Amino acid sequence: MVLLAACSSEPPYVPAAEREEKGSGDQNQGEKPSEEENGNSGSNGNNGNNGDDGNDGNDGESGDEGTTVIGGHKGVDLGLSVYWGAANLDGGNVGADGNPFAPGSLFKWGAIAPVTSSEAVTSFPEVAVDTDIAGSGYDAATALWGGSWRMPTQAEMEELVSSCEIEWEDGGYRFTAPNGESIYLPTAGYCDLLPDNPAVYDLQYISRRGYYRVSTGSVCLMLDREEGSPALITVPPYAACSIRPVSSR
Repeated sequence: MVLLAACSSEPPYVPAAEREEKGSGDQNQGEKPSEEENGNSGSNGNNGNNGDDGNDGNDGESGDEGTTVIGGHKGVDLGLSVYWGAANLDGGNVGADGNPFAPGSLFKWGAIAPVTSSEAVTSFPEVAVDTDIAGSGYDAATALWGGSWRMPTQAEMEELVSSCEIEWEDGGYRFTAPNGESIYLPTAGYCDLLPDNPAVYDLQYISRRGYYRVSTGSVCLMLDREEGSPALITVPPYAACSIRPVSSR
């Protein structure tokens, strides 16, 4: 199933600083950093945020019940093969724990900086979609959170879907694992090109759909409030989607 660009009947792109939390059409993601022309910054893909070991001395510290702090960010123990981040990746809040209800930033395939409201279709790294970019210089989760944080693989995303109970909850979906722990994935929409202006992005499907990237194939987990069942679909590399980081156990 291939996702095609939707018409511009959806709400226009709203700058991150003007957005509110929890499914509103104007969701607040905080200030975003500037983006280099190709969508990446830095030669090694870490934005200078990682120390020598990338863990900021916090790996393994206990957080709230059911969470652990890894490299300064909360991971939730769902009893699965990896820890899942407690919040979406947000380029404007590097180093913060993050709000689990906030939509976070949206990223093109292989770009470590979030999109802005006006970008050319070619302004993203040319990374083969059959390449696994987890933990590489093209992995935004590794670049912004550091340490062992990375994008989930397709197998890890499939494990999350198959292992958890999934329920709609006011602007997103809650995934509850057999051990009782859960994560919340906001339906933050995605950014695609306007059909009549290929240089401008449009924020589409906000509060209805969430698109969460995996580390191969320009594939996303699509969560649709109307369709109900989650599905792994292919999206264009230039479309900007959410990322929920994971960390090895």
